[in-house]
Amino acid sequence: MRRHQVLLLTPLILLLAGCSLVQPEKKTPSEPEADIDCEWTVMRGVAELVSFEENTAAMDFFPGEIRFHTEMGDRDWAPGDEFKVLLETSDHPECGEPRVVELSPLEPDA
Repeated sequence: MRRHQVLLLTPLILLLAGCSLVQPEKKTPSEPEADIDCEWTVMRGVAELVSFEENTAAMDFFPGEIRFHTEMGDRDWAPGDEFKVLLETSDHPECGEPRVVELSPLEPDA
């Protein structure tokens, strides 16, 4: 009976060993996660105009030192000008870049 047990257990052991060699398929890093919940947080702060090219402005948002880009049209603004901004950000880079909710120039003190 011992010989029969060995003959029965051998295919079972080989089957289990073969299954452990098969690795699950991994996603490449470039594939976005399908189950990411893109929750956006609205932040109030001040942004400084860094550069302005072809109606698109690059701005640094404070607090947090977040660089974002926004379309601004033809305006008479120059680097260094400051704006009150409501900015939406997400914890997940896959959700996209920060979005401007509201943008208005800071008025100089009179």
